[in-house]
Amino acid sequence: TEVVARLRDFYANGENDAEIKNALQSIDGDPYARLIPLYFSYKYTNEKLAEHYNVEVSTISRNKRRLCLLIYDALQ
Repeated sequence: TEVVARLRDFYANGENDAEIKNALQSIDGDPYARLIPLYFSYKYTNEKLAEHYNVEVSTISRNKRRLCLLIYDALQ
């Protein structure tokens, strides 16, 4: 999706997209917000994220998708 591509670019190219930065700030209080940089910047797999959060992989997938949708909404 467009959001995923923008997040990949954001973390790969120096985090200098102001719109993405603002969208990420909008999810700051979410308990799973940290998984976005861990996934896109540090290249954690869903399995490694599940270990990190001590949850099932499906929980990571669900929350990553949910956060991407929130970021998408914030970009509108």
